[in-house]
Amino acid sequence: MCSLVGNSVQSPTSHRFARWELGSKRKNLQDSQRTGKEATKLKAVNGWAFWKVGSETGPKLNEFRRRVLGQDTASSLGSFNNEDFAEWWTRDIGALGELVLESTGELLSTEGKLPLLQNKGQFRIARYWAFADDEPNICVEVPISSPLGRTKTPQWARYSHKTPKFELAHILLNNSLDSLVLDDQSGDLWIPIVIEENLVGSELVSDMVHQVERIDQIARGVLSIDSDGE
Repeated sequence: MCSLVGNSVQSPTSHRFARWELGSKRKNLQDSQRTGKEATKLKAVNGWAFWKVGSETGPKLNEFRRRVLGQDTASSLGSFNNEDFAEWWTRDIGALGELVLESTGELLSTEGKLPLLQNKGQFRIARYWAFADDEPNICVEVPISSPLGRTKTPQWARYSHKTPKFELAHILLNNSLDSLVLDDQSGDLWIPIVIEENLVGSELVSDMVHQVERIDQIARGVLSIDSDGE
């Protein structure tokens, strides 16, 4: 998985293809080389340095951004309340997009961690992620419209009916999550992600990551529960 890390990472679309300009920032590049096998410098193209991030023993994408750029956008996230979610599908998602960026950036770096999507198809912002290539991939997203009229939360986890091992994942999720929503037309599964109003910054991001990882573990059969409780 390749990433470009640089001085212009300010929008959700820059999550994976951040860039770092050579020249005046060379010292920072040299500092980041001390990460050894954690981040591998690839060839330079048109004055930009390319870096590979994604080793299981290396840093998560967010960690690498913070290390090289000195940025920690998670600290400014939250708190959210019901007013922030009111008719969210009609408004600019603003910080909600950053929340998707930060929370998915904290997921384990795997080959199934795909680039962020913004304003494409049915997504306002989204990222696909899978624990492994042959496992169900989960899409963490803020959709363009409320899924099947459910408006309580803007952030959702979705499993496409085309994802690997979908039938088994459907059974496992249906047996464990009361909040599961099935789209009868597409066959996709939607699971709301709760944005806790009392959490801010890294605690908020960690809670979001925990919810996504929990959903993924249920879908893969790693975690078995009888209802929406632990």
